Amino acid sequence: MIENRQLLHCRTLAEHSHFGRAAESLGITQPALTRSVQTLEHTLGVKIFDRTPRRVIPTVFGVLLLKHGETILSGGEELIRNLRLMQGLDLGELTVSVALYPAEISAHRAMGRMMRAHPKIRCRVQLRDWRAATADVLTRRADIAIAETSEAEGERQLVTRIVGQHPLAFFCRPGHPLAVEKNVSTNMIFSYPWASTRGPARMTNYFPKNLRAAGWVDSATGDFVSAIQVDTATTAMQVVLESDAISPSPPILFEREIESGLLVQLDFQKPWLRLNYGFIFLRDRTLSPAAKAFINEVEILEASLAGTEI
Repeated sequence: MIENRQLLHCRTLAEHSHFGRAAESLGITQPALTRSVQTLEHTLGVKIFDRTPRRVIPTVFGVLLLKHGETILSGGEELIRNLRLMQGLDLGELTVSVALYPAEISAHRAMGRMMRAHPKIRCRVQLRDWRAATADVLTRRADIAIAETSEAEGERQLVTRIVGQHPLAFFCRPGHPLAVEKNVSTNMIFSYPWASTRGPARMTNYFPKNLRAAGWVDSATGDFVSAIQVDTATTAMQVVLESDAISPSPPILFEREIESGLLVQLDFQKPWLRLNYGFIFLRDRTLSPAAKAFINEVEILEASLAGTEI
């Protein structure tokens, strides 16, 4: 009684709130879209949209239709996706959400290696904070994520697999007050603003109650939010070089800068100061050949890096 095409038309109209813009997005004429919606309204015997001079708004019946229609459309899209999986690796698509440190350490390189071997795959890499990366998988905006797994481990819908465990260290510019200090204390570390990404709650358990200049704890999640939030290691380095900020980062990302004297690694080490990230994907969703190839490349790179760390 209801065609998927009509549900798609209604979803698009609800997104744009305008017949003309929705029709343009769908690649059809405005009269054709109007007829499609009117036909469905006649079939169902209810008004799906209220038309106003400026906007088109779903009625209460339209909201219900869109809610259930989304399930139908998502199921159809998932079916098409799984059928395409059978066509082979070189015809695949892959969307990956990656947190800052795994992106810089292995994920970006792994994507390049996979594309060199399989150039016909269509890929998208999204740099996200680790909470957003996990959410992308849950909402199917990403096929797979590589991020901190502590929160994802509690989600029944998700599967996690640890791939990277790296020590973190603090870095500063030459001439920073802490650069010449031996046995830098915790109080010293928290006396300066941090330039980093969001930190998981598992780390904040080891932080002092007074975080001073370093940042603050998000009361809603328990995450640590640094005073200077950055999305890339390069951004963190540039901030550190021009200020008294310090940055917690994996030493393997700044080996050249440390050797050249551009950055100074502080004399501060703690067992809890470690990265712990892995693959995150849906339990009930089949991994595509492209996703499996990408995972394999990441695992190869991470295994090679594990032997180089002290």
